[in-house]
Amino acid sequence: MNDVCRKAIREKDEAFKALKTTRSDESRQHYNKVRNRCKTIIKRQRFLHNQELKRKIIDLPANDRSFWSFAKTVKNNFCESSFPPLLSNNSDKLISDSQEKADLFADLFSKNATLSSSTISPPNVPAVSHSMPRIYFRTRTIFKLLLNLDTNKSSGPDELPAVVLKNIASSISKPLRKLFQLVYFQIVGK
Repeated sequence: MNDVCRKAIREKDEAFKALKTTRSDESRQHYNKVRNRCKTIIKRQRFLHNQELKRKIIDLPANDRSFWSFAKTVKNNFCESSFPPLLSNNSDKLISDSQEKADLFADLFSKNATLSSSTISPPNVPAVSHSMPRIYFRTRTIFKLLLNLDTNKSSGPDELPAVVLKNIASSISKPLRKLFQLVYFQIVGK
C-alpha cells in the first residue's frame, strides 16, 4: 500500500460520503467513476509491486544473507497455510480448517489403502543384540554450543536470532538440558 493507493482510496471514500449525503444520479456516477479508477490504480500498483519483488528475487545471490532475509520478509506476507480449501466427500462443503483437511486425507487414505491379511504377512524385524549407549546432556556443553552460534546466519523455525540465544546462553543452558533430558527419556525410556 503506497501513497498512490492511499490517495485513490481517500478519493473513493470522499465520493462515497458525497453519494450518501446527496443521493443524486450525478454523485452516483461520480462515485462509480472514482471507485473504478481506485480499483484500477490498486491493481496496477499490485502488479508493479510484484514485478519489483520478482526483480529483487532474481538479482539476489541464492546463498547470500540478504536473499534469506528478503525471503523471510516475503514469507511473512502470506498466510500460514498455502494448501487450498478442499471439497468434502459427502457434501459440497469447502474445508479450510487444517484439522479437517488432515482428517479428510486420513479418511481418503484409509479407504484406498488395502492390505490383504490372508496373503501378506508383516516383515520380520531382525533382533538387535546391542543397544545404543545412554546420552547425557551437560549444561556446560549446551552453554558452549550456544556461545558458538553464528550470528550471521538467519534464525530457524523458532524465529529466534542467534544473537539472542548467545546473549541469554547462561540463563537457558540449564533449562534446555532439562528439556532435552525429558524428551530423550520419553523417547528412549528410563
